[in-house]
Amino acid sequence: MLVWLCESKSDAEIATVLGQSRLTTSTHVRNIMAKLGVESRLAATLSTIRRVLMAN
Repeated sequence: MLVWLCESKSDAEIATVLGQSRLTTSTHVRNIMAKLGVESRLAATLSTIRRVLMAN
């Protein structure tokens, strides 16, 4: 799900791919952002990029 979030997919688009409701997807996205300690999708993307670059 984080990959799709980083690709700027909407909750509705992610929900369709995963075969779940938009509300469930929205909850998962909020939980991911909380675990990353960010408040926006852009910040989640940047945090993910930083983590991947630091792991290499």
